[in-house]
Amino acid sequence: MAGRNHHNEPFDEATLVKLDLYRRYVRAWLPVFLNSPTLKIDKIQIFDFFAGPGHDVNGKSGSPLIALEEINGALEKEHRHNPGIHLFLNEMMKHKFDTLKVSCAESELVSIVKFHYLNKEFGEAFKEWSSEIGKNTPVCKTANLVFFDQNGTKQITREVFTKTISSIRTDFLFFIASSYIYRFRTQPYNVEPAPILPQDFDGMTMKNAHRKVCDAYRRLLPSGWRYYLAPFSIAKDYGSNVYGLIFGSGHPLGMDKFLKICG
Repeated sequence: MAGRNHHNEPFDEATLVKLDLYRRYVRAWLPVFLNSPTLKIDKIQIFDFFAGPGHDVNGKSGSPLIALEEINGALEKEHRHNPGIHLFLNEMMKHKFDTLKVSCAESELVSIVKFHYLNKEFGEAFKEWSSEIGKNTPVCKTANLVFFDQNGTKQITREVFTKTISSIRTDFLFFIASSYIYRFRTQPYNVEPAPILPQDFDGMTMKNAHRKVCDAYRRLLPSGWRYYLAPFSIAKDYGSNVYGLIFGSGHPLGMDKFLKICG
């Protein structure tokens, strides 16, 4: 996964599984805030920090277009509320970024969804948008879904994780190359940001590395902090490569929805 430009070819099976999980969670997540009888949300925000060009070489929808398709589907149904909907899309590579903007401009939702674009390295983009993720006031209540489809293992640092879980009404999904972590577990620059400790390597295999990483993130939760994390594995190449998804939510209903879509 690290270093691979998978948008220049059709999405492989593992990527399609990953995107299907993302689609199903967006589909389950949106109606919560469009229909809540007790909580009126002013803004729905979806953050995609590794957006790519929007589709693969065959035009198969990537995460940005999936989000738009699911927003459109949710709005076509009867709903109680009409919050502002914001889609934040970052893509570091300029040629992909240019294609991404063109792809989104063709959406029928351009007059409904507010688009925010960045063409920056992940750390810079997260620094710029983290204040938006954390912005919840009595005057403007916000619900956030954050998608970290990182190309490798290093991006979700302690600081990124802590800021994300500290934001009210924020769920996140992020992917890690479990087999990559296992193969290069002796290289500190590959594993320290995760943040993995030496004892995490006890019993680690290529197939359970994402669970070990999930446990490492659980250790970062402040004492008494109620936050829910769960791992999910995606195998490809007959199990020779394993990618892991880690889901996080501050509400047990969010975790319940995730476990149902994975089931």
